[in-house]
Amino acid sequence: AEEITARALRSIDESFDDAWQSSFPKDSVTGEIDWNLVNESYGQILTSLSDTVSIPATYSFEYTLEIESKDYSGNKSKSKILLNSDGTTFGMLSEDDGEFLVVFDSEKDAMIMYDQENQKYQTIATW
Repeated sequence: AEEITARALRSIDESFDDAWQSSFPKDSVTGEIDWNLVNESYGQILTSLSDTVSIPATYSFEYTLEIESKDYSGNKSKSKILLNSDGTTFGMLSEDDGEFLVVFDSEKDAMIMYDQENQKYQTIATW
């Protein structure tokens, strides 16, 4: 059973790698990945990460989905998915290592990471 699982995961891994690399821009002559364009794209992404985002003082969610997962070693972790019916925001809350909340706000085009235990947050403009 473990060998079957390993083979399936390797196949999935290879598929993700192929999909990832197929998204890279190609040189129009050689058909090879154009690393200059890839690096330029990464530069644009990193620049967008430093944009200032104005966020509300609080976020409210209508629905909570409680999840318990178990890793390959048998270690369990608990988390919550927080949802709104209008689809503009959703969050993921991890309670294993203190309370850590990530909110995705489509109206603000932002991802906000809250470290509730240390009362800190960081915003990232998604585009």
